[in-house]
Amino acid sequence: LASNLVREGEFTEPAPGLTVYAQSVDNGGLIHNLFIHQTKDDGGATTYTADEGRVVKRGDKPVLLMRKGSNQEFSRTGVLNFLSFDEYVFDLSTFLESDELVHYKPSDRYLHELFFPDLQQIWEQQNRDKMLAEGNARLTTPLYNLTLMSLALLAIVGGGFSRLGYGRRIAVIGAVAVGVRILGFVIQAASESEPWINVLQYVVPLGAMGLALRGIFRQPVSRFIDMRKRPPRIAGVQAA
Repeated sequence: LASNLVREGEFTEPAPGLTVYAQSVDNGGLIHNLFIHQTKDDGGATTYTADEGRVVKRGDKPVLLMRKGSNQEFSRTGVLNFLSFDEYVFDLSTFLESDELVHYKPSDRYLHELFFPDLQQIWEQQNRDKMLAEGNARLTTPLYNLTLMSLALLAIVGGGFSRLGYGRRIAVIGAVAVGVRILGFVIQAASESEPWINVLQYVVPLGAMGLALRGIFRQPVSRFIDMRKRPPRIAGVQAA
């Protein structure tokens, strides 16, 4: 997701007279199915379409390198010029500052980028806490899977036998599981502004899982059957 130039599946106007659309942007920064419409001061307009594109630097200038596309230009007098290209360089220096290039939201970044951002970039300095919260949330996601599994076992085997069934117990444990997961999302959101709260992202799933396991193993279950003790009726039949 490009914060200043491209938003997946949306038409954006990063600068006056410039409209940009892209179907998708992958984690490597490659933009797919790109559309650009530029309106000029003299009344003309140019439309670019390309199968793919990427924001790069040529010298000190940011440019959009487009491949396998075409452009259609309407002059002020209404004349249409059409050109197809294998590669085309679109200058972005008049639209974007050097520190306003493509930035991906935390959920679109790799894990190592979340914990070790490039602090030379202003955007990453301003969003460091959000990236840290997202990184810890990814690490705790498997813990929630184990927690929910433990709660499911608690709902089935954690209590004594009941002739009325286990519906009520399952409903209560299910509500607890939903509450634990919602609490996790709330803590993640809070940690975006207060980094110390990231500790609670681990405390919640581990604490819930510990309580669930304690409930499961609270009472030892013994199913040992002494085969040496035979029922009296069967023993009497064999003696006869």
